Amino acid sequence: MSFLIGLIDKYRFSNGERIKRVFEVGVLYGTTSLSLLKQGCKNDEFYLYGIDKGNADLFGEAVFNEASKEELEHYELHKGSTTADIENILKDKEKLDMIFIDAKHAHPYPLIDLIYLIPFLRKDALICMHDTGTIQPNYYGPSYVYLYWDGQKYRNYALDDKLEATNEQTMACIVANQGKERLCKNLLATAKIPFRATISSGDVSTSFGLTQNFIENLRSFMLKHYDESFVKEMSGILSNNDEEYKKVWPIYFYEAQFSLYMWHEIKKMDSLRSRLNKAEDLLKNFWSYQNEITKLWQEINRLKVANVLGNKIKYYRYVVASKITFGKTRQKYKAKRELLTAKLYS
Repeated sequence: MSFLIGLIDKYRFSNGERIKRVFEVGVLYGTTSLSLLKQGCKNDEFYLYGIDKGNADLFGEAVFNEASKEELEHYELHKGSTTADIENILKDKEKLDMIFIDAKHAHPYPLIDLIYLIPFLRKDALICMHDTGTIQPNYYGPSYVYLYWDGQKYRNYALDDKLEATNEQTMACIVANQGKERLCKNLLATAKIPFRATISSGDVSTSFGLTQNFIENLRSFMLKHYDESFVKEMSGILSNNDEEYKKVWPIYFYEAQFSLYMWHEIKKMDSLRSRLNKAEDLLKNFWSYQNEITKLWQEINRLKVANVLGNKIKYYRYVVASKITFGKTRQKYKAKRELLTAKLYS
């Protein structure tokens, strides 16, 4: 999330303009939306669109519960909507500065979100995607788009406790400044990747591929915004992939089930390993503390012994001094007594 906030705060386009129009695909509770909105509203021209296929009250609730009245004037949430509704959401000729895709992750859904959104992007807009490095089974849509993209692109890395980069890649950003022909080439390259089943969210229906109606609606949209040659090639690739998938979908379905099971087991093992590492660190700290405590205890005992010896030395010095003083006093009075006796008998 800090990656996106940093872009809104610091990024400047070649003409010096800031990010003003952001479109978020996949909102859920709205925690990311809230952070983007609060950062963006430092600029009066900022506006955030959010869409989610879900209709429940929980979608976007973080924004409506935590954002101020002034901030909500810069926000628009469309529940029960997908990127296919983009023409009904954006105002005429309005161009987006940045999009953030974080909805259905299975291939080819992130690609299809892009197909719908690209006609509404400024020429150098930022395309941001979440989970571009996940190993969750058939959750690879964002990764495919990123890896097959030929152009200016960036990936951020998670940091460990020592603020050093790890292998976990989470967020990616693509600069859509390649021109329409190259953009279409990137979209076609990703589309050629075969479909696979996804049951990561328990949605078994997605295991049966795209419906023909879905592809036809997409084709109708593309005919209005893309060259006919691109539309023909893209529609053919998607239809062919869908047909090939449906021929052997049970194989992919059970492969996905097995992969998902293994992924959950790996997660459990990672969690156990993490707990064991923490326990090991605690034990190391315990023995370290034990050593420190032992050293401290030894020092206390040494000081106690020194204190006892010191007190004994002081006592003996006092006794000796007292005896010396007493002896001198006794001799003194003895001398006086002898002198007085001599005077009496003289």
